Amino acid sequence: MPFPHLINVVRQGPVDRIVLVGDQKMDVEYRKLTNKDTPERLPHWDDSRLEGVQDIGRSSRAGIAVALRLAKRVKGKNLVVIAYDKAERYDE
Repeated sequence: MPFPHLINVVRQGPVDRIVLVGDQKMDVEYRKLTNKDTPERLPHWDDSRLEGVQDIGRSSRAGIAVALRLAKRVKGKNLVVIAYDKAERYDE
């Protein structure tokens, strides 16, 4: 079973959904290993359509990418993403 620790969190805690986030490098590696495209287009933290987020870190950008995807499916809800890390924390 992949990611058993995440499954336990969902079963025991307030989390109701986990979203896998990819990046362009992961897509390339997946294609090399499987000779296929990813089965579902994942939200990407390095999506070039995310504007105004270049100075925040990958995990914050991932949160924004997921929130934008969820916003297309929900009505009458507020989504909050806390951008808590800076891009300078990561190696390129």
